[in-house]
Amino acid sequence: MKSARLLPLLCLVLAAAACAPDSKDGGRAASGTGTSSAVSSGGPAALYAEAQKFGRGEGVPRDMRRAVALLREAAAQGHVPAMNALGQIYSGGNGVPEDAREALRWYGQAAERGSADGHVGLAQLHRDGRGVPRDMARAAAHYRAAADKGKALAQYNLGVMYRDGEGVAKDAVEAVKWFRAGAAQNDAAAQYSLGVMYDGGRGVGRDPTEARRWVTLAAEQGIAEAQFSLGQLYAFGQDVPQNWATALGWYRRAASQGLADAQNAYAILLVQGLGGPKNATEAVRWYRLAAEQGHSQGQHNLGLVYEEGNGVAKNMAEAARWFRAAANQGNAGAQIKLARMLANGDGLPKNDAEAARLYRAAADKGHPEGIFRLGTFHRDGRGVARDPAAAAKLFRTAAEYGHRLAQMNLVVVYAEGKGVASDIAESYFWLLQVAAVEQRESGKTSDATKEQGDLLRRDLTEARRRAIEERARAWRPKPPPKTE
Repeated sequence: MKSARLLPLLCLVLAAAACAPDSKDGGRAASGTGTSSAVSSGGPAALYAEAQKFGRGEGVPRDMRRAVALLREAAAQGHVPAMNALGQIYSGGNGVPEDAREALRWYGQAAERGSADGHVGLAQLHRDGRGVPRDMARAAAHYRAAADKGKALAQYNLGVMYRDGEGVAKDAVEAVKWFRAGAAQNDAAAQYSLGVMYDGGRGVGRDPTEARRWVTLAAEQGIAEAQFSLGQLYAFGQDVPQNWATALGWYRRAASQGLADAQNAYAILLVQGLGGPKNATEAVRWYRLAAEQGHSQGQHNLGLVYEEGNGVAKNMAEAARWFRAAANQGNAGAQIKLARMLANGDGLPKNDAEAARLYRAAADKGHPEGIFRLGTFHRDGRGVARDPAAAAKLFRTAAEYGHRLAQMNLVVVYAEGKGVASDIAESYFWLLQVAAVEQRESGKTSDATKEQGDLLRRDLTEARRRAIEERARAWRPKPPPKTE
């Protein structure tokens, strides 16, 4: 599951089209495109209203050709909303062939007359390089012109540009200023982004309460990322009391909107029965939805339920298929699972060379299990050349992350000088770490560990033994890097 830190919305929000989407009939034309004298006599406002009827199919057959003709006539008489509508129609190819240069022309005429919507349209075209070369600085200038006129969408997008340093110098304080302006107008994306800034202390003092307030407002308006972020906060209990039921509810709302992160998180809670009854069968459905969107952890988790037969019939071939999909995206946990199947010939033909490659891929990301398993392959010469020195180095790296099996192997490596110079002191040090783990897990030290300790102590002076034991008590494992 991801860290509870709130994630920013990464994309700029597009303006909504002014006219309704095309109907399935492709927008059949009415018998004529002329304008009635009654409509013409009503002036540009009447022409615009009539165009809206044809564009939406309200009381008349939907006819975009007629709508565009009416809008052009209104625009020719200086009607700014008609200019913006034409810009949106041509920009989106809504019932007409898409024509970015024509959209640019109409948005430009609206902007020249002081229209905030016209500036937003121009900003989007310059940002995307449609009809003009891509120019983030000009996009920012048009967003600013619209933002200064109070356009919430522009205020949000300008905030994004300051946050990310696109078209303007990166400035978190300025980003907060514009997010706050949009949020005050109830723009959901701006509310969420403002919450993220409060959460991370970017451009404003960190304030978890304010962060949660703004994110909640955005979540209640349906921003899936905000809903997921609230689920994370309550699941991890960061800055709020942990509440699995509340986390489950927010995950479900975001998952229902198709957010893959939330689908995966919701499934995890269903499998574990956190916040509600266990429901492995339902969890499989949500894992699959996330996996089919290419979510690597969802693919990994779907592989796990097939491997375990949890909520679905056990199927090692399906497990391997999903582990491979996640492994191909660099998911270290899936790389290790797939490697183990290949090493053991479990559901797949045995292939030590491929298993070694996958263990190395996970090890290169700093995954302790991948590091340890690659060490065993070098020790035994499986899929790679036998190399005791490389094995010892890998065992040491994994042991320093607290990997118990690696620590046990180091006891032997140092005691017997396998790939390293024999060092009874180091062997004893790592044995003490193994004993500490046994004490934590079972409340006692195993007989085998005690016997090994007695043997090693015989070769150490009292002073040397005490120094090693003091060092062992002070030792703490390094936190492994995040690999998923």
